[in-house]
Amino acid sequence: MKLQNTNRSFFKGLTVLASLFTGLITACSSNSSSDIGPTAGGVTDIGNSIASGVVLDVTGNPVKGARVVAYYDSWRNSSIQDSVETTADDKGKYELNVDSSESFVLYASAGESDGFANSEHQAAIIVDARKTYSGRIAGRNSGFVRIIGRNLKTELDSEGNFFFKNMPSGDITIAYTDSLNRPDYSKSEVLQSRVEFTTYGSQTSFELPTLNFYEGDTTWLVADQSIYYEGGNEGIRIFTPDVENWEPPTSVTDTAVADTSSEIDTIPEDTVETLVSLSLESDVRVFDNDSTEATDVEYVDGISGKAILLKPGQFISLDSLDICDGDFTISLWTKWNGPNGEHQILVSERAYWSDSTSRFQWHFESNKGRFTVMKSMPAYPYAVSFGDSSAVPVGEWANLVLVSKEHKVSMYVNGKVLTTQDEDGNEISEYKFEPNDLDRKVPLRIGGNEVDTETWNGVIDEVVIENVARSADWIKDNYKKFAEP
Repeated sequence: MKLQNTNRSFFKGLTVLASLFTGLITACSSNSSSDIGPTAGGVTDIGNSIASGVVLDVTGNPVKGARVVAYYDSWRNSSIQDSVETTADDKGKYELNVDSSESFVLYASAGESDGFANSEHQAAIIVDARKTYSGRIAGRNSGFVRIIGRNLKTELDSEGNFFFKNMPSGDITIAYTDSLNRPDYSKSEVLQSRVEFTTYGSQTSFELPTLNFYEGDTTWLVADQSIYYEGGNEGIRIFTPDVENWEPPTSVTDTAVADTSSEIDTIPEDTVETLVSLSLESDVRVFDNDSTEATDVEYVDGISGKAILLKPGQFISLDSLDICDGDFTISLWTKWNGPNGEHQILVSERAYWSDSTSRFQWHFESNKGRFTVMKSMPAYPYAVSFGDSSAVPVGEWANLVLVSKEHKVSMYVNGKVLTTQDEDGNEISEYKFEPNDLDRKVPLRIGGNEVDTETWNGVIDEVVIENVARSADWIKDNYKKFAEP
Protein backbone atom coordinates (compact mmCIF):
# COMPACT_ATOMS: atom_id res chain seq x y z
CA MET A 1 0.00 0.00 0.00
CA LYS A 2 1.20 3.50 -0.76
CA LEU A 3 0.11 6.97 0.27
CA GLN A 4 0.51 10.27 -1.45
CA ASN A 5 2.67 12.71 0.55
CA THR A 6 -0.42 14.70 1.53
CA ASN A 7 -1.89 11.57 3.12
CA ARG A 8 1.29 10.69 4.99
CA SER A 9 1.41 14.12 6.58
CA PHE A 10 -2.15 13.66 7.86
CA PHE A 11 -0.97 10.84 10.12
CA LYS A 12 2.48 12.21 11.00
CA GLY A 13 1.30 13.75 14.25
CA LEU A 14 -0.39 10.52 15.33
CA THR A 15 2.48 8.12 14.76
CA VAL A 16 4.68 9.80 17.36
CA LEU A 17 2.25 8.73 20.08
CA ALA A 18 3.44 5.10 20.19
CA SER A 19 6.11 2.79 18.79
CA LEU A 20 6.34 -0.84 17.77
CA PHE A 21 8.17 -3.48 19.77
CA THR A 22 9.15 -7.07 18.97
CA GLY A 23 8.60 -10.16 21.11
CA LEU A 24 6.95 -13.54 21.26
CA ILE A 25 3.15 -13.70 21.30
CA THR A 26 0.34 -16.17 21.69
CA ALA A 27 -3.29 -16.08 20.60
CA CYS A 28 -5.92 -18.28 19.02
CA SER A 29 -9.66 -18.17 18.47
CA SER A 30 -12.63 -20.01 17.07
CA ASN A 31 -14.48 -18.79 14.00
CA SER A 32 -17.74 -16.90 14.27
CA SER A 33 -20.47 -15.99 11.79
CA SER A 34 -21.21 -12.68 13.48
CA ASP A 35 -20.66 -9.36 11.77
CA ILE A 36 -17.81 -8.35 14.05
CA GLY A 37 -16.11 -11.74 13.86
CA PRO A 38 -14.24 -14.01 16.27
CA THR A 39 -12.32 -13.01 19.37
CA ALA A 40 -9.41 -14.72 21.09
CA GLY A 41 -10.47 -17.80 23.02
CA GLY A 42 -7.26 -19.75 23.64
CA VAL A 43 -3.51 -19.41 23.87
CA THR A 44 -1.08 -20.62 21.22
CA ASP A 45 2.35 -19.47 20.08
CA ILE A 46 1.47 -17.88 16.71
CA GLY A 47 3.69 -14.86 16.17
CA ASN A 48 6.62 -12.70 17.02
CA SER A 49 5.59 -9.05 17.16
CA ILE A 50 3.93 -6.58 19.47
CA ALA A 51 1.66 -3.91 18.03
CA SER A 52 1.44 -1.00 20.42
CA GLY A 53 0.00 2.47 20.43
CA VAL A 54 -2.77 4.57 21.85
CA VAL A 55 -6.52 4.84 21.28
CA LEU A 56 -7.71 8.43 20.73
CA ASP A 57 -11.07 10.09 20.29
CA VAL A 58 -11.65 12.58 17.45
CA THR A 59 -10.43 15.47 19.62
CA GLY A 60 -7.09 13.73 20.21
CA ASN A 61 -7.76 12.69 23.82
CA PRO A 62 -6.75 9.19 25.01
CA VAL A 63 -9.63 6.73 25.49
CA LYS A 64 -9.38 4.84 28.78
CA GLY A 65 -10.43 1.16 28.74
CA ALA A 66 -11.05 0.94 24.99
CA ARG A 67 -11.34 -2.55 23.54
CA VAL A 68 -8.57 -3.19 20.99
CA VAL A 69 -8.66 -6.16 18.59
CA ALA A 70 -6.30 -7.39 15.89
CA TYR A 71 -8.40 -9.19 13.27
CA TYR A 72 -6.44 -11.58 11.09
CA ASP A 73 -8.06 -10.77 7.79
CA SER A 74 -7.17 -9.65 4.28
CA TRP A 75 -8.89 -8.77 1.02
CA ARG A 76 -8.10 -12.31 -0.22
CA ASN A 77 -10.19 -13.90 2.54
CA SER A 78 -13.90 -14.58 2.50
CA SER A 79 -14.18 -13.94 6.25
CA ILE A 80 -12.14 -13.13 9.38
CA GLN A 81 -9.71 -15.96 10.14
CA ASP A 82 -8.68 -15.23 13.72
CA SER A 83 -8.28 -12.46 16.28
CA VAL A 84 -6.60 -11.42 19.50
CA GLU A 85 -7.68 -8.59 21.78
CA THR A 86 -6.75 -6.48 24.78
CA THR A 87 -7.93 -3.42 26.71
CA ALA A 88 -6.30 0.01 26.67
CA ASP A 89 -4.95 1.28 29.97
CA ASP A 90 -5.89 4.47 31.82
CA LYS A 91 -3.88 6.53 29.31
CA GLY A 92 -5.41 4.85 26.28
CA LYS A 93 -2.25 2.84 25.59
CA TYR A 94 -2.40 -0.73 24.33
CA GLU A 95 -0.09 -3.62 23.47
CA LEU A 96 -1.16 -6.56 21.34
CA ASN A 97 0.81 -9.72 20.59
CA VAL A 98 0.39 -10.25 16.87
CA ASP A 99 1.66 -12.65 14.24
CA SER A 100 3.69 -10.42 11.95
CA SER A 101 3.63 -13.05 9.19
CA GLU A 102 -0.15 -12.67 8.83
CA SER A 103 -2.23 -9.80 7.48
CA PHE A 104 -4.30 -8.07 10.13
CA VAL A 105 -6.26 -4.91 10.82
CA LEU A 106 -6.51 -3.16 14.17
CA TYR A 107 -9.88 -2.22 15.59
CA ALA A 108 -10.77 -0.23 18.71
CA SER A 109 -14.16 0.50 20.28
CA ALA A 110 -15.44 2.51 23.21
CA GLY A 111 -19.16 2.84 23.75
CA GLU A 112 -20.83 3.84 20.48
CA SER A 113 -17.54 4.91 18.85
CA ASP A 114 -15.07 2.71 17.02
CA GLY A 115 -12.49 2.74 14.26
CA PHE A 116 -9.99 0.78 12.15
CA ALA A 117 -6.27 1.35 11.63
CA ASN A 118 -4.11 -0.48 9.09
CA SER A 119 -0.60 -1.75 9.81
CA GLU A 120 1.01 1.58 8.86
CA HIS A 121 -1.06 3.61 11.33
CA GLN A 122 -1.28 1.28 14.33
CA ALA A 123 0.48 3.80 16.61
CA ALA A 124 -2.85 5.60 16.98
CA ILE A 125 -6.37 4.23 16.47
CA ILE A 126 -9.03 6.93 16.22
CA VAL A 127 -12.53 6.02 17.44
CA ASP A 128 -15.44 7.99 16.03
CA ALA A 129 -19.17 7.70 15.37
CA ARG A 130 -20.17 4.88 13.04
CA LYS A 131 -20.33 5.61 9.32
CA THR A 132 -22.32 4.72 6.21
CA TYR A 133 -20.38 3.77 3.09
CA SER A 134 -21.81 3.43 -0.42
CA GLY A 135 -20.38 3.27 -3.92
CA ARG A 136 -20.50 1.67 -7.33
CA ILE A 137 -18.17 -0.60 -9.30
CA ALA A 138 -18.44 0.35 -12.96
CA GLY A 139 -19.53 -2.39 -15.36
CA ARG A 140 -20.28 -5.00 -12.66
CA ASN A 141 -23.61 -6.46 -11.59
CA SER A 142 -22.67 -9.65 -9.69
CA GLY A 143 -20.47 -10.68 -6.80
CA PHE A 144 -20.22 -9.24 -3.31
CA VAL A 145 -18.22 -6.69 -1.33
CA ARG A 146 -16.96 -6.91 2.25
CA ILE A 147 -15.19 -4.52 4.61
CA ILE A 148 -12.03 -6.16 5.93
CA GLY A 149 -12.44 -6.77 9.65
CA ARG A 150 -16.17 -7.43 9.24
CA ASN A 151 -17.91 -10.61 8.11
CA LEU A 152 -20.92 -8.79 6.67
CA LYS A 153 -21.18 -9.24 2.89
CA THR A 154 -23.25 -7.08 0.55
CA GLU A 155 -24.13 -8.17 -2.98
CA LEU A 156 -23.85 -5.70 -5.84
CA ASP A 157 -27.16 -4.67 -7.32
CA SER A 158 -27.93 -4.65 -11.05
CA GLU A 159 -26.03 -1.36 -11.49
CA GLY A 160 -22.99 -2.30 -9.43
CA ASN A 161 -24.01 -0.40 -6.29
CA PHE A 162 -23.15 -1.44 -2.75
CA PHE A 163 -24.08 -0.06 0.67
CA PHE A 164 -22.81 -0.51 4.24
CA LYS A 165 -24.42 1.04 7.30
CA ASN A 166 -23.11 1.38 10.88
CA MET A 167 -19.50 0.62 10.00
CA PRO A 168 -16.31 1.78 11.78
CA SER A 169 -14.45 4.89 10.67
CA GLY A 170 -10.74 5.18 9.88
CA ASP A 171 -8.71 3.03 7.51
CA ILE A 172 -11.13 1.00 5.41
CA THR A 173 -10.47 -1.78 2.90
CA ILE A 174 -13.43 -2.80 0.75
CA ALA A 175 -12.84 -6.13 -0.99
CA TYR A 176 -14.79 -7.22 -4.07
CA THR A 177 -15.14 -10.91 -4.97
CA ASP A 178 -16.88 -12.43 -7.99
CA SER A 179 -16.69 -15.95 -9.37
CA LEU A 180 -18.97 -15.11 -12.31
CA ASN A 181 -18.69 -12.87 -15.36
CA ARG A 182 -14.95 -12.37 -15.06
CA PRO A 183 -13.37 -9.74 -17.32
CA ASP A 184 -11.63 -11.19 -20.36
CA TYR A 185 -8.28 -10.02 -19.06
CA SER A 186 -8.66 -11.83 -15.73
CA LYS A 187 -6.91 -15.21 -15.61
CA SER A 188 -7.94 -16.34 -12.14
CA GLU A 189 -10.97 -18.49 -11.41
CA VAL A 190 -12.23 -16.00 -8.82
CA LEU A 191 -12.01 -12.27 -9.41
CA GLN A 192 -10.75 -10.47 -6.30
CA SER A 193 -10.04 -6.77 -6.02
CA ARG A 194 -9.93 -4.05 -3.38
CA VAL A 195 -9.93 -0.32 -2.72
CA GLU A 196 -8.32 1.16 0.40
CA PHE A 197 -9.18 4.55 1.84
CA THR A 198 -9.35 6.49 5.08
CA THR A 199 -12.14 8.72 6.37
CA TYR A 200 -11.84 11.89 8.40
CA GLY A 201 -13.88 14.78 9.75
CA SER A 202 -17.38 14.88 11.21
CA GLN A 203 -19.10 13.46 8.13
CA THR A 204 -21.14 10.31 8.84
CA SER A 205 -22.11 9.22 5.31
CA PHE A 206 -19.54 8.60 2.58
CA GLU A 207 -20.25 8.00 -1.08
CA LEU A 208 -17.15 6.77 -2.87
CA PRO A 209 -16.46 7.99 -6.40
CA THR A 210 -17.14 5.45 -9.15
CA LEU A 211 -14.63 2.59 -8.97
CA ASN A 212 -13.05 0.68 -11.83
CA PHE A 213 -10.27 -1.88 -12.23
CA TYR A 214 -6.77 -0.53 -12.50
CA GLU A 215 -5.54 -1.02 -16.06
CA GLY A 216 -3.56 -4.25 -16.22
CA ASP A 217 -4.13 -5.20 -12.56
CA THR A 218 -7.59 -6.38 -11.53
CA THR A 219 -6.52 -6.75 -7.90
CA TRP A 220 -6.94 -2.99 -7.47
CA LEU A 221 -10.01 -0.80 -7.78
CA VAL A 222 -9.28 2.85 -8.50
CA ALA A 223 -11.46 5.94 -8.34
CA ASP A 224 -12.46 7.87 -11.45
CA GLN A 225 -11.70 11.21 -9.77
CA SER A 226 -8.08 12.05 -9.06
CA ILE A 227 -8.96 14.61 -6.37
CA TYR A 228 -9.52 11.76 -3.90
CA TYR A 229 -5.82 10.87 -4.07
CA GLU A 230 -4.60 14.43 -3.45
CA GLY A 231 -5.50 15.07 0.15
CA GLY A 232 -9.01 13.78 -0.29
CA ASN A 233 -12.42 15.26 -0.88
CA GLU A 234 -15.61 15.16 1.23
CA GLY A 235 -13.78 13.37 4.05
CA ILE A 236 -12.18 10.55 1.98
CA ARG A 237 -8.51 9.92 1.17
CA ILE A 238 -7.84 6.98 -1.12
CA PHE A 239 -4.62 4.95 -0.93
CA THR A 240 -2.79 4.56 -4.22
CA PRO A 241 -2.42 1.05 -5.71
CA ASP A 242 0.83 -0.69 -4.86
CA VAL A 243 1.97 -0.93 -8.49
CA GLU A 244 4.81 0.72 -10.37
CA ASN A 245 4.31 3.89 -12.43
CA TRP A 246 0.78 4.38 -11.14
CA GLU A 247 -0.78 7.80 -11.66
CA PRO A 248 -4.18 9.01 -10.41
CA PRO A 249 -6.83 8.93 -13.16
CA THR A 250 -8.10 12.14 -14.69
CA SER A 251 -11.85 12.46 -14.35
CA VAL A 252 -13.80 13.56 -17.41
CA THR A 253 -16.79 14.04 -15.14
CA ASP A 254 -14.94 16.62 -13.03
CA THR A 255 -14.16 18.73 -16.09
CA ALA A 256 -17.73 18.62 -17.33
CA VAL A 257 -19.09 19.69 -13.96
CA ALA A 258 -16.63 22.57 -13.76
CA ASP A 259 -17.63 23.86 -17.17
CA THR A 260 -21.32 23.69 -16.34
CA SER A 261 -20.84 25.40 -13.00
CA SER A 262 -18.94 28.33 -14.46
CA GLU A 263 -21.88 29.14 -16.69
CA ILE A 264 -24.62 28.80 -14.11
CA ASP A 265 -22.74 30.52 -11.27
CA THR A 266 -22.83 33.79 -13.20
CA ILE A 267 -26.59 34.11 -12.59
CA PRO A 268 -27.17 37.51 -10.94
CA GLU A 269 -28.75 36.96 -7.53
CA ASP A 270 -31.23 39.78 -8.15
CA THR A 271 -32.78 37.63 -10.90
CA VAL A 272 -33.31 34.67 -8.55
CA GLU A 273 -36.85 34.37 -7.27
CA THR A 274 -37.47 32.19 -4.23
CA LEU A 275 -40.80 30.56 -4.95
CA VAL A 276 -40.96 28.59 -1.67
CA SER A 277 -38.98 28.91 1.58
CA LEU A 278 -40.20 26.79 4.48
CA SER A 279 -38.27 26.43 7.74
CA LEU A 280 -41.10 24.19 9.01
CA GLU A 281 -41.16 25.61 12.52
CA SER A 282 -44.88 25.95 13.30
CA ASP A 283 -46.50 28.16 10.70
CA VAL A 284 -46.97 25.83 7.70
CA ARG A 285 -50.30 24.52 6.49
CA VAL A 286 -50.53 20.75 6.94
CA PHE A 287 -53.54 18.92 5.50
CA ASP A 288 -54.91 15.42 5.65
CA ASN A 289 -55.49 13.64 2.35
CA ASP A 290 -59.21 14.55 2.46
CA SER A 291 -58.08 18.20 2.05
CA THR A 292 -59.11 19.21 5.57
CA GLU A 293 -56.50 21.05 7.66
CA ALA A 294 -54.70 18.66 10.03
CA THR A 295 -55.26 19.20 13.74
CA ASP A 296 -52.49 16.83 14.85
CA VAL A 297 -49.10 17.92 13.47
CA GLU A 298 -45.88 16.47 14.89
CA TYR A 299 -42.93 18.86 15.21
CA VAL A 300 -39.53 17.32 15.96
CA ASP A 301 -35.92 18.50 16.08
CA GLY A 302 -34.75 19.53 12.61
CA ILE A 303 -31.51 20.27 10.85
CA SER A 304 -32.15 23.83 12.00
CA GLY A 305 -34.75 24.50 14.68
CA LYS A 306 -37.88 22.38 14.34
CA ALA A 307 -39.04 20.15 11.49
CA ILE A 308 -42.15 18.16 10.59
CA LEU A 309 -42.69 14.43 10.73
CA LEU A 310 -45.80 13.99 8.61
CA LYS A 311 -48.28 11.36 9.70
CA PRO A 312 -49.70 8.91 7.12
CA GLY A 313 -52.08 10.75 4.80
CA GLN A 314 -50.71 14.23 5.58
CA PHE A 315 -48.99 16.72 3.29
CA ILE A 316 -47.90 20.37 3.31
CA SER A 317 -50.09 22.48 1.04
CA LEU A 318 -48.74 25.31 -1.12
CA ASP A 319 -52.06 25.94 -2.88
CA SER A 320 -51.78 26.01 -6.70
CA LEU A 321 -48.30 27.48 -7.08
CA ASP A 322 -46.73 26.40 -10.39
CA ILE A 323 -42.98 25.76 -10.09
CA CYS A 324 -42.54 24.10 -13.50
CA ASP A 325 -42.76 27.15 -15.77
CA GLY A 326 -39.06 27.26 -16.71
CA ASP A 327 -35.93 26.17 -14.83
CA PHE A 328 -36.16 25.42 -11.12
CA THR A 329 -34.21 24.03 -8.15
CA ILE A 330 -35.85 22.21 -5.23
CA SER A 331 -33.77 21.74 -2.09
CA LEU A 332 -34.84 20.12 1.17
CA TRP A 333 -33.42 18.30 4.17
CA THR A 334 -34.78 14.99 5.38
CA LYS A 335 -34.08 12.32 7.94
CA TRP A 336 -35.48 9.37 6.00
CA ASN A 337 -36.85 6.22 7.64
CA GLY A 338 -36.36 4.22 4.45
CA PRO A 339 -38.69 2.23 2.17
CA ASN A 340 -42.02 1.14 3.64
CA GLY A 341 -43.63 -0.67 0.72
CA GLU A 342 -45.45 2.46 -0.50
CA HIS A 343 -44.68 5.31 -2.91
CA GLN A 344 -43.28 8.26 -0.92
CA ILE A 345 -43.81 11.80 -2.19
CA LEU A 346 -41.23 14.56 -1.86
CA VAL A 347 -42.93 17.17 -4.08
CA SER A 348 -46.04 16.80 -6.24
CA GLU A 349 -47.87 19.19 -8.54
CA ARG A 350 -51.02 17.33 -9.43
CA ALA A 351 -54.73 17.07 -8.72
CA TYR A 352 -55.41 13.39 -9.15
CA TRP A 353 -53.27 10.76 -10.87
CA SER A 354 -55.91 8.84 -12.83
CA ASP A 355 -57.42 11.88 -14.55
CA SER A 356 -54.08 12.95 -16.07
CA THR A 357 -53.74 16.14 -14.05
CA SER A 358 -50.24 15.35 -12.83
CA ARG A 359 -47.85 18.04 -14.04
CA PHE A 360 -44.83 16.87 -12.08
CA GLN A 361 -43.93 14.60 -9.17
CA TRP A 362 -40.66 13.77 -7.36
CA HIS A 363 -40.89 10.67 -5.20
CA PHE A 364 -39.44 7.33 -4.08
CA GLU A 365 -41.12 4.69 -6.24
CA SER A 366 -41.74 1.48 -4.28
CA ASN A 367 -42.18 -1.00 -7.14
CA LYS A 368 -38.64 -0.65 -8.50
CA GLY A 369 -37.20 0.97 -5.40
CA ARG A 370 -35.83 4.09 -7.09
CA PHE A 371 -36.03 7.85 -6.70
CA THR A 372 -38.08 9.08 -9.62
CA VAL A 373 -39.45 12.15 -11.37
CA MET A 374 -42.72 11.47 -13.17
CA LYS A 375 -45.54 13.10 -15.09
CA SER A 376 -48.79 11.71 -16.46
CA MET A 377 -50.26 11.83 -19.91
CA PRO A 378 -53.44 10.09 -21.04
CA ALA A 379 -52.90 6.35 -20.50
CA TYR A 380 -49.12 6.86 -20.34
CA PRO A 381 -47.02 7.79 -17.31
CA TYR A 382 -43.55 9.07 -18.19
CA ALA A 383 -40.76 8.80 -15.61
CA VAL A 384 -37.00 9.12 -15.21
CA SER A 385 -35.22 7.29 -12.39
CA PHE A 386 -32.18 8.17 -10.31
CA GLY A 387 -30.52 6.05 -7.61
CA ASP A 388 -32.09 3.29 -5.55
CA SER A 389 -32.80 3.41 -1.81
CA SER A 390 -29.07 3.23 -0.99
CA ALA A 391 -28.61 6.67 -2.57
CA VAL A 392 -30.13 8.37 0.49
CA PRO A 393 -28.89 7.45 3.98
CA VAL A 394 -31.49 6.14 6.41
CA GLY A 395 -31.85 7.58 9.89
CA GLU A 396 -29.59 10.59 9.39
CA TRP A 397 -29.96 14.04 7.91
CA ALA A 398 -29.46 14.30 4.15
CA ASN A 399 -29.80 17.17 1.69
CA LEU A 400 -31.83 16.27 -1.42
CA VAL A 401 -31.81 18.60 -4.42
CA LEU A 402 -33.61 18.35 -7.75
CA VAL A 403 -32.50 20.64 -10.58
CA SER A 404 -34.41 21.18 -13.83
CA LYS A 405 -32.48 23.05 -16.53
CA GLU A 406 -33.81 23.36 -20.05
CA HIS A 407 -36.03 20.30 -19.55
CA LYS A 408 -33.25 18.10 -18.18
CA VAL A 409 -33.34 16.98 -14.54
CA SER A 410 -30.58 15.99 -12.10
CA MET A 411 -30.78 14.79 -8.50
CA TYR A 412 -28.18 15.51 -5.82
CA VAL A 413 -27.69 13.89 -2.42
CA ASN A 414 -25.47 15.67 0.11
CA GLY A 415 -23.91 17.82 -2.58
CA LYS A 416 -23.17 15.01 -5.04
CA VAL A 417 -25.03 14.29 -8.24
CA LEU A 418 -26.49 10.82 -8.80
CA THR A 419 -25.24 9.15 -11.97
CA THR A 420 -26.15 6.17 -14.11
CA GLN A 421 -25.21 4.79 -17.53
CA ASP A 422 -26.96 5.40 -20.82
CA GLU A 423 -27.56 2.74 -23.47
CA ASP A 424 -24.01 3.15 -24.77
CA GLY A 425 -22.45 2.69 -21.34
CA ASN A 426 -21.60 6.37 -20.89
CA GLU A 427 -22.04 7.81 -17.42
CA ILE A 428 -24.71 10.50 -17.29
CA SER A 429 -26.11 12.70 -14.55
CA GLU A 430 -29.00 14.49 -16.27
CA TYR A 431 -32.13 13.14 -17.92
CA LYS A 432 -34.54 14.66 -20.42
CA PHE A 433 -37.81 15.55 -18.74
CA GLU A 434 -40.54 18.01 -19.63
CA PRO A 435 -43.39 18.55 -17.14
CA ASN A 436 -46.89 17.76 -18.32
CA ASP A 437 -48.60 20.75 -19.99
CA LEU A 438 -51.98 21.35 -18.33
CA ASP A 439 -54.79 23.76 -19.12
CA ARG A 440 -55.52 24.48 -15.45
CA LYS A 441 -53.69 24.94 -12.19
CA VAL A 442 -53.26 21.99 -9.82
CA PRO A 443 -52.21 21.76 -6.14
CA LEU A 444 -48.53 21.87 -5.15
CA ARG A 445 -47.81 19.67 -2.13
CA ILE A 446 -44.75 18.74 -0.10
CA GLY A 447 -44.39 15.29 1.46
CA GLY A 448 -47.59 13.74 0.13
CA ASN A 449 -50.59 13.96 -2.18
CA GLU A 450 -54.24 12.97 -2.29
CA VAL A 451 -53.39 9.27 -1.74
CA ASP A 452 -53.36 8.52 1.98
CA THR A 453 -50.58 5.89 1.77
CA GLU A 454 -48.03 7.98 -0.16
CA THR A 455 -46.75 10.28 2.60
CA TRP A 456 -42.97 10.74 2.82
CA ASN A 457 -41.60 8.36 5.46
CA GLY A 458 -39.36 10.69 7.42
CA VAL A 459 -38.71 14.16 8.81
CA ILE A 460 -38.71 17.12 6.38
CA ASP A 461 -37.02 20.47 6.96
CA GLU A 462 -35.73 23.61 5.15
CA VAL A 463 -37.66 23.35 1.87
CA VAL A 464 -36.54 25.93 -0.72
CA ILE A 465 -37.72 26.17 -4.33
CA GLU A 466 -36.15 28.71 -6.71
CA ASN A 467 -36.80 29.70 -10.33
CA VAL A 468 -33.22 28.99 -11.48
CA ALA A 469 -31.13 25.89 -12.13
CA ARG A 470 -28.42 25.95 -9.48
CA SER A 471 -24.91 24.68 -10.31
CA ALA A 472 -23.12 21.66 -8.86
CA ASP A 473 -20.70 23.92 -6.97
CA TRP A 474 -23.50 26.04 -5.55
CA ILE A 475 -25.35 22.90 -4.36
CA LYS A 476 -22.21 21.52 -2.71
CA ASP A 477 -21.47 24.83 -0.96
CA ASN A 478 -25.06 25.21 0.20
CA TYR A 479 -25.00 21.67 1.62
CA LYS A 480 -21.84 22.42 3.57
CA LYS A 481 -23.42 25.47 5.20
CA PHE A 482 -25.68 23.14 7.15
CA ALA A 483 -23.58 19.97 7.32
CA GLU A 484 -20.29 21.66 8.29
CA PRO A 485 -21.09 24.70 10.43
